[in-house]
Amino acid sequence: MTEAIGHKPIKYTPVELGEAFETYKTSRLSRTKKVYDKRLKQVIEIEYDLPTTLISFCCFLGIHRDTLNSYKNEHSGYSDIIKNIYAECESDLVDKALGFQQHAGFTELILTNAHGYIKKQEIEHSGDLEIIVKKPE
Repeated sequence: MTEAIGHKPIKYTPVELGEAFETYKTSRLSRTKKVYDKRLKQVIEIEYDLPTTLISFCCFLGIHRDTLNSYKNEHSGYSDIIKNIYAECESDLVDKALGFQQHAGFTELILTNAHGYIKKQEIEHSGDLEIIVKKPE
């Protein structure tokens, strides 16, 4: 344990946090599961990697995501490593979605809620616009 931020003691130094993230990423690799292959008409084993996410990393550390954010926002020595962790989690999610290893809707949800992505539409209109409201009879 190192110095405190506010009144909360810090559980990890920036170096320990980086090492813990590497251990966490390794723990997500090379899982196997059994699935039914319709073409072969039999159960087969497939290998897959779990996605790296901020929330599962925080669970791995035994801290709340708000604690990780307070490390980043309240102590300059943590900013780079935590921003790198965010970027690696984000990249892993996108790569798995683009490689069809993970559902795109699930990826969009995580990117929106955990990484601040915004789904935005802009509509441009020129000319007159007539709105007709009909009352029910």
